[in-house]
Amino acid sequence: LALWWAALINCEHVDVSGSGAVPCLSCPACLRIGAGMYPDLVVLDGREGSIKIDQIRELRPLLGEPPRFGRRRVVVMLEAQSLGIEAANALLKSLEEPSADTCFLFTMPQRERLLPTLLSRGWVLTLPWPDPLRPLADSVREWAVSLAEFLDSGRGWFEKTSAKGALDMSQALELVLACQKALTEHLTGQEKSPLGKALACLSEQGV
Repeated sequence: LALWWAALINCEHVDVSGSGAVPCLSCPACLRIGAGMYPDLVVLDGREGSIKIDQIRELRPLLGEPPRFGRRRVVVMLEAQSLGIEAANALLKSLEEPSADTCFLFTMPQRERLLPTLLSRGWVLTLPWPDPLRPLADSVREWAVSLAEFLDSGRGWFEKTSAKGALDMSQALELVLACQKALTEHLTGQEKSPLGKALACLSEQGV
């Protein structure tokens, strides 16, 4: 979503003053943003560890310059709760006196994990949970079924996951998403997947 929004405000075929605008995803700006090769897109990735003050210091001179290529420079901070205290404080000045052609996007699992001083200087958009009716990818469905069987019998899961290379990071994240969907199913009384039905058999404390 962060990259989609960066594309929206830099798309060569979009008038961002209009309502209902969407990026074309085919112009040079959209394609370069999608490939992470856009000169005016800066991504600091908290998934790789804490976002440090040195990274913010390196960023600040750039913020004083106009965009090199598009309408807006977009600074994306993934897993922004990884900002260290010093880094967050160093960033405050740029947020308090923002350049008109620079936008900041912070992504995080819960807003409460970001410093209130940063949170108060922007808008918060809370994304909905995944649609439980959307089918799982085939590669994940097998794992979800195995997890449901483990919840029911207590057997088989550790043997399956301990095999070398059995579950890579991408699949693991998809499985976490499948668990979220199953929990959504259970909480809304729409248990249709094996994992959702397995949760329905547990006590409230077990869920």
